[in-house]
Amino acid sequence: MKKFISLMGIAVVLSAAVCAQVTRNVPADVATIQGAINLSANGDTVLVAPGTYFENLQILGKTITLKGAAGAAATIVDGSMLAPVLRIGPGLGRNLLIEGLTFRNGLGTPSFMLNNSAEGGGIDIRVSSPTILRCHILDNVGGAASSGAVGGAGGILSRGVGPDPQGPAIRNCEIRFNVGGPVVMSPTGGAPSAHGGAGGIMGVESNVFVRACIIENNQGADSEGLPNHLGSSAGGIGLVLPGGTAIIADCEIHSNTGGDALAGATQGGAGGIAADGVCLIDFNNIGNNQGGPALAAGLPGAQLFAAAGSGGIDGAAPMVLNTYLRENMGGTSGIDPIRGGAGGIAVTGNAQILSCVIGNNVGGDDLGAPGAGGAGGIHTLGGAITVLNTTISGNTAGTSGGGPIQEGPGFFGGSAGGIQIDGGSAAIENSILWADTGGPSSVTSTIGSEIGGAGQAVVSHCDVELGYPGTGNIDMDPLFVDPANGDFHLGAGSPCIDAGQVGNPLTTALDIDSEPRTIGQSIEMGADEYTMAIMPGTLEGLELGSIVNNQGDPSSAAKFLRSGNLLELRVFAPGGCFDATAMFILASPLPTGMLPPSIAELPGFHLNPLDLILLAPGPLPLVEGPWSCGK
Repeated sequence: MKKFISLMGIAVVLSAAVCAQVTRNVPADVATIQGAINLSANGDTVLVAPGTYFENLQILGKTITLKGAAGAAATIVDGSMLAPVLRIGPGLGRNLLIEGLTFRNGLGTPSFMLNNSAEGGGIDIRVSSPTILRCHILDNVGGAASSGAVGGAGGILSRGVGPDPQGPAIRNCEIRFNVGGPVVMSPTGGAPSAHGGAGGIMGVESNVFVRACIIENNQGADSEGLPNHLGSSAGGIGLVLPGGTAIIADCEIHSNTGGDALAGATQGGAGGIAADGVCLIDFNNIGNNQGGPALAAGLPGAQLFAAAGSGGIDGAAPMVLNTYLRENMGGTSGIDPIRGGAGGIAVTGNAQILSCVIGNNVGGDDLGAPGAGGAGGIHTLGGAITVLNTTISGNTAGTSGGGPIQEGPGFFGGSAGGIQIDGGSAAIENSILWADTGGPSSVTSTIGSEIGGAGQAVVSHCDVELGYPGTGNIDMDPLFVDPANGDFHLGAGSPCIDAGQVGNPLTTALDIDSEPRTIGQSIEMGADEYTMAIMPGTLEGLELGSIVNNQGDPSSAAKFLRSGNLLELRVFAPGGCFDATAMFILASPLPTGMLPPSIAELPGFHLNPLDLILLAPGPLPLVEGPWSCGK
C-alpha cells in the first residue's frame, strides 16, 4: 500500500553549520566577490546577491563560507573562458563551504609536465577537502594535457589528499554540459602521452564524496588521434585513485559520453563512471550513457590491445549496491583494438555487485579481428567478482569480427548478453539472468546468451534462461512487470518470489526500492523484494522510507524534489503485526531557512510531528501469509 503526496518544489538538504564572525555582502558591502574573499578571515561569510558576476575566484589559506543569497539559479559566477571559475587550496578542510552558486564558462589551465594535472574548468581543488553544496557547475572545459600529465575535469577536479581523507564533499549539486580537458601535442615538444580529463567530476590521487547530485550531459576528453595516449576519460565521473576510496551515492548519472580513443589510447572513456581504485557506488541511477569508442584503425602508434569504454561503469574494484544501470551503451572498437565496451559494467579486479538492476544495456561492437564485442550486462577481465541479488535482463552484447577471427577461449569471438567472464571468476547467487542476447561473431551465431567466457562461474539459487548447473537454479519466466520499459519488478506469481538462499553475509539490508530485504518466507531472486502492501508488524519494528520518483535510499533524505514530483512514503513493520487499522500519511513542507538538524556528515534529517502525521481511522486490508497473525 503506497501513499503518494505531490510536493511543491521542496529540496531536503543539509546546511553545514559554520559560525560566521563577519558577513560581507556582495555587492552591497564589497563590489566584487574576490574583493570580499580577500577581506575575509577564518569563519567569515561572503554572501552574494542575485546576479551574474564575471570573475575568476580563488580561496587560498582561509576557511570561510561563500554563499549565494538566493540560490544557484539566481547567483552566477561566469569565468569568461579565461581560467577556472574557482580555485581552492591547498590545505583547506570541510569547514570551507561553497553553497548556492552557479559556476559556468570556466577554462582550466593546461599541463605539459609528467605526473602533473591540468586544472579543472569549473572548480579546481588542490590538496583540500571543501564542502560544495547546492551548486550548479555548467558549461566548463578542463585544461588540456600532454607529456605524461592528466587532463583537467570539465566540472570539478580534486588533486591530492586534503585534511579530510574522504576528499571534497560534493552534495546536492547539478553538474551539466562540461567537457574534460583533451590530450594535445605539447608545445615544448614532449610526447603526447597523457590521460584525458573527465567531463563532470574527476579525482586524481584524491578521494571524493559525491552524494545526491545530478550529473548529466557531460563529455569526457578525446585523444584527438594522437599516438601513445594513455587513456580517454569518463563522461560523468573519472577517478584516478591508486589506493584510494571514493563514495558515490544517491546520484542521477545520465546522458554522459566517454572520451574517444581515436588512435594511440589504451582505453576509451566510460560513459558514466570510471574508477581506477576502490569505489563505493550506492543507490544511484545510471542510465543512457555512452562509452567512448576505440577506433585505432591502423593509425601510426595505434594500440593493438585497446578497449572501448563501457556505457555505465569501468572499474578496477568497485562495490556497486542498490543501483540501476539501464539503457547504457558501450563504445565501439575498430580494426586493431581488442574489445568493444560493456553495456553495463566492466571490471578488471575483485568487485561486488549487490542488489542491482542491470537492464536493457547494449555492448559495443568490435569491427575487426582480433577482438570481441562488449558484454551487454557485465564484462569481467580479471579478479573474483560477486554478483548477489541482482537482476540482469534485456541486455544485448556487441557483435564481433569483420574477418577471420580466433573463436574460443579468451577475448576472441562473441560475448554473452548477461555476464562475460574473460578473466578471473564469478560467484553468482540469488540473481536473475533472463532475456539477454549474446553477441554474434563471424564464426558462431551467438555465444553464451546469459553467461559466457573462459573464466569460472559458480551459480546458485538463480533464475537463468535456458538453465545453468548449480544448486537451486531454475529456468522459469520471472514475470517482470514491464521489462521493455525498464520495470524489472517481480509480478504476482513470479517463481523468483521466496526462491533465494537466506544467510549470505553479503546480502544487503534493502532491495533496489529501499524496501527491507526479507519480506515473506524467504529472500527473493533478483534485485526486487516483492510486496504489494504495508507489511503487518509491531510498532517496535516500524521502518519509514521515502523515495522520490521511484528512486532513492530512504536512509538518506537528500533527494531532489521539484514541483510535480511524487514523494512515496513506505511503511514497514516486519517484526510483528499491526492492528486492523489503516494508515494515512500526511506531509508538510519544511519552512525556508528552518531545515531540520543533520546526522553527522550524512545528508539526513530528523522528522518531527509537524512534518509527518500517521492516522488510523479505518480498516486495513489484510495480507495473506504468516505476517497477518491470524487477524
